[in-house]
Amino acid sequence: LKDFIIGTEITLLRDMINASSTEVMLDVLRNSKYAILTKGVEKDIIKLENNIEKFLYEYSFELLHKKPISIFPIFGYLLSKEIEIRNLRLIFNAKSLGLKEDFIDRNLIVR
Repeated sequence: LKDFIIGTEITLLRDMINASSTEVMLDVLRNSKYAILTKGVEKDIIKLENNIEKFLYEYSFELLHKKPISIFPIFGYLLSKEIEIRNLRLIFNAKSLGLKEDFIDRNLIVR
């Protein structure tokens, strides 16, 4: 676990936990190296969730190519498969509920 969470991530997590309000927490995230906060995220929690999923998707591709003789490729593969399953569930559920295709397009996690 120590390889995945470095000192700066621990500090970021601690700052987010100790934030006095949601706005302060979002400011902490906005000033971090993670590009998950885009315009309109404060009003749409689904957009934030999708941004986090996209970040994990990109991170899984990085892990696939790091240290080939380690656990990184396995972890990257599992992350990509989890996101693939999420996309399939989204498509099946949206089709069965009769939701519009633009909803599916907005919420799919693609590279």
